Amino acid sequence: MALAVGCSGTAQSVPGDAAEVVFPSCVPTSGRLGPEATLASHAGTYQLTMVRADDPAAAVRGALVLYPQVAGFESLGKASTPLYGTADVRLGSVGALRVGDTESDAAEAPGVLVLEFDRAGARNILLRLGSAANRRDRMLYDGAYTVLEVKEISVEGFSGSWRSGSDATPVGGHFCASQSLRQPDAVWNPAGAGSRAWRSAVGLYMP
Repeated sequence: MALAVGCSGTAQSVPGDAAEVVFPSCVPTSGRLGPEATLASHAGTYQLTMVRADDPAAAVRGALVLYPQVAGFESLGKASTPLYGTADVRLGSVGALRVGDTESDAAEAPGVLVLEFDRAGARNILLRLGSAANRRDRMLYDGAYTVLEVKEISVEGFSGSWRSGSDATPVGGHFCASQSLRQPDAVWNPAGAGSRAWRSAVGLYMP
């Protein structure tokens, strides 16, 4: 089965703007990451599927691209940040909030930031979506958020749960990221990103 853990081979249809989108189904996963778990070696291009928990018919598919982190940006607060990237996905289709540009490829304010940290004896790996949430010159203590929490990792991808909210009632569900055959350039970096010094006030918001 050439899919990430938590993604079955059964196809399902999701209504789109012009035509139905058909993609492998994504089922909830549960589990606990091992103490050495990391996505550091998982740079690549993925098919990202998000399904809403309280309405399984609400699902969306998009593209997730993860790049090796730019030198000097490998940590943020107490978290390591081995990867960053972009996500081309219609978050509103599942009621998730768009916190800035999810397609930003600027390392200092990326559309996707992978955060890895230990808390209360447990390993945590989050993908935080939105350039406004991932700026390195701003402390985030509250406000809108959309995050993917990784619960299982395989050679083909990873899966887990997602949540999104602000002052209103949060929404959430599960996700699967299945690796595509097309991979990004491992040495690609936005021009000048490594030389930008946006690290004067670094905070870390973990919803």
